[in-house]
Amino acid sequence: MPKQQQPGRLGRLGRVEREQRYNRILSISLYSVIAAVVLLLLGGFALEKWVRPSQPVAVVNGVEISTAAFQKRVRFVRRFYVQQYMTLYQFLSVGSIDPAFASQYQTQLLQIQYLLLPENIGRQVLDDLIEAELVRVEAERLGISVTAEELDTAIREVFFNYRPEGSPTQTPTATTAPTSTFSPTQLALITLTPTTGVTPTATLEPGVTITPTIVFPTPTMQSTEAFGIEFADQMALLKEDIGWSEQDLRDYAEIILLRDRIKALVTADLPRTEEQVWARHILVADEATAQEVLDRLAAGEDWVTLALEYSQDTGNAARGGDLGWFNRAAMVTPFADAAFSLEVGQTSQPVQSDFGFHIIQVLGHEERPLAAADYDQAQETAFGEWLAAQRAAAQIEEFEYWLQRTPTDPAIPPGAILQ
Repeated sequence: MPKQQQPGRLGRLGRVEREQRYNRILSISLYSVIAAVVLLLLGGFALEKWVRPSQPVAVVNGVEISTAAFQKRVRFVRRFYVQQYMTLYQFLSVGSIDPAFASQYQTQLLQIQYLLLPENIGRQVLDDLIEAELVRVEAERLGISVTAEELDTAIREVFFNYRPEGSPTQTPTATTAPTSTFSPTQLALITLTPTTGVTPTATLEPGVTITPTIVFPTPTMQSTEAFGIEFADQMALLKEDIGWSEQDLRDYAEIILLRDRIKALVTADLPRTEEQVWARHILVADEATAQEVLDRLAAGEDWVTLALEYSQDTGNAARGGDLGWFNRAAMVTPFADAAFSLEVGQTSQPVQSDFGFHIIQVLGHEERPLAAADYDQAQETAFGEWLAAQRAAAQIEEFEYWLQRTPTDPAIPPGAILQ
């Protein structure tokens, strides 16, 4: 007879097999979960490291602006604003600013905080990158290019204000304001020479803004060796702070040069003169007071005396309300329309603006040469209009996720944020 197995042993073997099978299933499940987590982590890492940076935040005429390029530029601009902010903040903290101007610096600090908001700085940078692509396309169409030597020079002079030892020192030259020959009518009205560029306090368009322009250090003269050390140090800081390489800096410098050259072509025929008016005014709160001033002027009383007595424009009341020479854009619309419609020597009826009621007297009306700063501004305005036209004609697609991908670093230290 065959030997029979003992029932107790069979039972123990069955339990062992079941436990081993259970453990195998448990191990497989555990390894599967671990593998899924690892794959998920690797997928997230790949998404952040390779996929998302290559995704476009905008497409301009078929050319993609990548998330990586967008984020690099945002960090560069943020770095500049934060450095500017901390410089102003330190001045305020140590009391180096005249208390009379402290509020102005505080306003600038608040404006920088506003500009650093993701929706603001992201919008600014995205617009800049879109316009840079439009400039690049136009430069290619016109055959405009930048050599490596020109880039080297631009980086040295524009970004680092480097001047080699032995280079001639450039002496700033003052811009001479254009002069006029006064008619007998003008000489009978006033004997003071008009001041070019006087700020018409009460009639300028309201609002203060910060121009988002990258400003670099004051020019210095140093040896080539010293500059090389400084350049290496600054590039190391850019790399550490925001991940910028020398090639990033060269790409940025190239767009600046291309933009300047296209601007020169676009504005080549821009007039160097403009219609201007020289006027004075008396600003009062209501129409009845304005009529009272007019009646006293009609009775032969002195304009300068009445301006000192009545005018609420404290910036120029002591000068008889003299506003100097100005163009239409310098004044609010009602004031400009009235001033440019008057003959020399003519006095207006009460003109209402957001500031009150003005009595305006025109002392001069000429086509005058633009000062250098005014011509530069006219160029920027004309080039801005050209860019707007290029943008309107282009096929541009923006992706809404650019806002979520706008970096928030570098950031203002929490202790320095104004409330």
